[in-house]
Amino acid sequence: MNPNNPKKFNPYSPARILIVIKRHVPMVLKPAIFAIIMLGLWDLLRHHGIFFTTGSELPFTTFGAAFLAIAYGILATLVISSIWDDYKKVSFTLIQNDKKTFLLYRDERMPIMIHLLLGILSFFLLAFAMMTQWNDGYAGGFTIFSIAFIIALFFFVAIELNDPKQSIWFKERIPAEWLAADIDEIIKNKELSP
Repeated sequence: MNPNNPKKFNPYSPARILIVIKRHVPMVLKPAIFAIIMLGLWDLLRHHGIFFTTGSELPFTTFGAAFLAIAYGILATLVISSIWDDYKKVSFTLIQNDKKTFLLYRDERMPIMIHLLLGILSFFLLAFAMMTQWNDGYAGGFTIFSIAFIIALFFFVAIELNDPKQSIWFKERIPAEWLAADIDEIIKNKELSP
């Protein structure tokens, strides 16, 4: 219950459900659009005969794709776990009105090397799936769409959680002065020291 609102908060009210849908549909549409584009690219490659030859794809898909999928899964889990921990910390700073701690996390981002590592793993994982000669076009299409969708969804969720200034939940709750604060000036003046 919101103390500023005497009415009981109902998360299942039609108005609240509409707000949730409006906020989160774009998060699902972006990866869906990417997956549709990858599906179209796969179909184009398939119709031009660009895929591993019959029999040769088995070792590639058995060992290469399995290795990439496992490596991607482990790394993605570590990255999301780390980002989620920071997201919770930022959330607590807003609830506790703790500007000092918020500023410590506000501009922290996933390093570019992690982006590169995940991006390259994603590319090769998707490429393995797209270069496989699928006997059943529906099975191939579903696999390509699913892999592309999940990879893109992971990317967009990670970006959303990693930047409190862009987050759907945080946008409305972060005081403007916290966003406008110059972190370099604050560090220079030692305002963040204990």
